[in-house]
Amino acid sequence: MPSTATVFSQVQNTTDNWSDCSNCAGGQSTTNYWTAAFQTTPSLSGSSRAFYNGGAAWANTLWIKKFGNQDQATHMLADFWMSLDSGAAGHLWTAEFDMWQSVAGQEFMIGSQCNFGSGVWDIWNSATGHWIATTIPCPRMAAGSWHHVQWYVERISANQYRYNTLVVDGVAQTVNQVFTTNPIGWADSSGVQWQLDLDASGTPATEWIDKVTISMW
Repeated sequence: MPSTATVFSQVQNTTDNWSDCSNCAGGQSTTNYWTAAFQTTPSLSGSSRAFYNGGAAWANTLWIKKFGNQDQATHMLADFWMSLDSGAAGHLWTAEFDMWQSVAGQEFMIGSQCNFGSGVWDIWNSATGHWIATTIPCPRMAAGSWHHVQWYVERISANQYRYNTLVVDGVAQTVNQVFTTNPIGWADSSGVQWQLDLDASGTPATEWIDKVTISMW
């Protein structure tokens, strides 16, 4: 990562430019969800952020953090830790994490999810609006354990992006898959997203994130 990179540190502690929704997240909509920063327990740094989805079966909830126009950046590196409560560890269907840019009317939705339902990581095809299964394992996580996620992705042209490398708990996986964007009517902007998708049981789920650093260059 070059010294000229724009680095957003301790993102979990920020209180500006966050938004959330459920009816925009696919699946079943719910109003029973929230997020809260500055959680001391559990935490690695002393201050984590909690995401809670208490909806019914197949309820999805999405939280968005925006960084504004970062059109100068074509590379993005996300580095964060995540932990699940017992409900999420046993029943969460997917835990999604996305990095995105809207540039010149094109949506670079560089999304990923740990698909506990199928046991692998999925990546997002923005042009077709579909998840693509990888061969990278993503088994269920023990409740209360912390896991280190690092994603390196790249915008490679005016309408293409590439998933380069995923590192989970120090184990690097080369992805190297390229997808095409779709047109979008948004102003130029950028951001990251976390999403929780419940399974058929509708068991409430909480995820904590900590030590979140987003770098762009």
